[in-house]
Amino acid sequence: FPVTIHPIVFTNQLPQLLAQELQMARDLGIVPIAVSDKQFDIIISQGRVKWAINLNHDLRFVPEFAYGQEIYHTVLVQGKPVLAAGLADIVGIEGNYLLLSISNYSGHYQPKSVSLELAKVAFKQAGIDISYADLEIIDFK
Repeated sequence: FPVTIHPIVFTNQLPQLLAQELQMARDLGIVPIAVSDKQFDIIISQGRVKWAINLNHDLRFVPEFAYGQEIYHTVLVQGKPVLAAGLADIVGIEGNYLLLSISNYSGHYQPKSVSLELAKVAFKQAGIDISYADLEIIDFK
């Protein structure tokens, strides 16, 4: 039997901060991007990225920090629920990407570790080689 992943939906645990977080991202010119966007090479070259998978199964990324400010997972989905979210270190250029590490760390969404299975599928489908990735599993209480 093929393995079917039944996603769990995770909601923003800090909704009172959403307006401020989205405004800060707008002020800094930060918008969520896909692997296929030309800016993807730029943000992965600048360090760790935050990622999320929305309810439509779209995988999006933002830099973890921009201009010294932390960018929050909520920016990726405008505060809406996610199927998975976390941090990743990715290297590569022009469509040749390698995932070095991935975690399910998101203080806003606190996704369960099982969400990383969905993430691995999404990263692979986006053309990112996950073969050598270190998994960092966070168990939120």
